[in-house]
Amino acid sequence: MNEIKLPSWEECEEVVKLKMATSLEVFIYHNEPAGKDDIRFRQQLKNLVDYISSIASAGEAFFQNTLDFHPRAAKLMFKRKDFIVIAHDEPYFIVAYEMIRQHEKEKGTWSDDDETQYMNYVTGNDGET
Repeated sequence: MNEIKLPSWEECEEVVKLKMATSLEVFIYHNEPAGKDDIRFRQQLKNLVDYISSIASAGEAFFQNTLDFHPRAAKLMFKRKDFIVIAHDEPYFIVAYEMIRQHEKEKGTWSDDDETQYMNYVTGNDGET
């Protein structure tokens, strides 16, 4: 995680006046107290920014793990499309898989990789030689 350095109030004032400020700079410019309270304000704000940054990093890691585990599910999530999930040990899994295969073949979107993956599944071959 990258260390985030808060800009000084003076730096914020400068970019706000130039109308080039980020949301964080605008917030600091309008809200940072003067005097002793600014130290507590800046520490609490830094803690908040670090916390938000860690959540964003965790979200990115989760998405990458999903993409690595199942690229098609990640692709549908990215497109914000609804989809269903059928575990491989459900009794109707192979029926649904065959229906999808047939439909995609008719559309011309079933690839050689799709066929290899499908055949490996139905024959119990994990693809290893």
